[in-house]
Amino acid sequence: MLNKMGRHPMRPGHIHMIVSAEGHHAVTTHLFAAGSQYIDSDAVFGVRESLIIQYTTHPAGPAPEGRTMATPWHQASYDFRLAPAA
Repeated sequence: MLNKMGRHPMRPGHIHMIVSAEGHHAVTTHLFAAGSQYIDSDAVFGVRESLIIQYTTHPAGPAPEGRTMATPWHQASYDFRLAPAA
C-alpha cells in the first residue's frame, strides 16, 4: 500500500515517553531527534514541530549525575506540561 502511494515505511529517530504525576492526567507521546532522516516524511505522520528536540553531544567525561562516561554522550531536554485531573 505504501509503495502504491509513493511512500516509504521508515520512521525518523524517536523515543517514546509516558509522563505522569499525581493529580494530573498522564500523557503518552514520542520525541523526535532534530535532523533525523525521514523527519519530513514519517510513515505514520506522527511528527509535530513541538515534538522535535535537539540533542547536545558531550565529550567523554563527567555526566550530570556524576558518572564518568568513557565515550561521548548525548543529552536532550523537553518541558512536559500535564493537565490537572478534574
